[in-house]
Amino acid sequence: SDHKTTSVVTTSYYIADDELSYMNPTYTDVIEDGWKAVPRNVSIHNNEISNSSYEPTGDVLEEIIMGYTAYHQAFPAILYDGMGELIANRAFDSNTAGDPFVAEDAICSIDNSDVSHGIVFDPEGDGSAVTSDPQSPDFLFEASQADLMACAELPTRMLPATATINGTAYGCEADDKNLAACAL
Repeated sequence: SDHKTTSVVTTSYYIADDELSYMNPTYTDVIEDGWKAVPRNVSIHNNEISNSSYEPTGDVLEEIIMGYTAYHQAFPAILYDGMGELIANRAFDSNTAGDPFVAEDAICSIDNSDVSHGIVFDPEGDGSAVTSDPQSPDFLFEASQADLMACAELPTRMLPATATINGTAYGCEADDKNLAACAL
């Protein structure tokens, strides 16, 4: 409760850096080392969310906040950028974004106090976009979740992931094996 910007955000790294690309030398090595710029199989579920998005702020989100405020006079409590999924589904940058999404890759929300949901870029391109320019954000919004990110049931849990940074492996199958969170 009491998150003035938003309660939950799922975003790809494309929002943080418009220079993200496998061809950019800054990212080539980390992508080859297994870093994923696009989130997949994220389940936002069973949360009690209240008093969210009442005064959104933030430099990275500034244009997104302006878009939602202009088109919906509100900002979603649960926000998904959709950009990485859109790029993956359209194979615009498959080396960075990966293969197109399949059902198991869904960004999914269920049982979260019936709060507002928003998707900035419609990954399928078939939503009710508020802009007519296909290169512009769609700013999809539901004051009460009906379709956006809705899942009938929780997706299948993925196996624990690891990341190797400078030759050291991190994660539930590496240095964190004994943590309680890894036993979930």
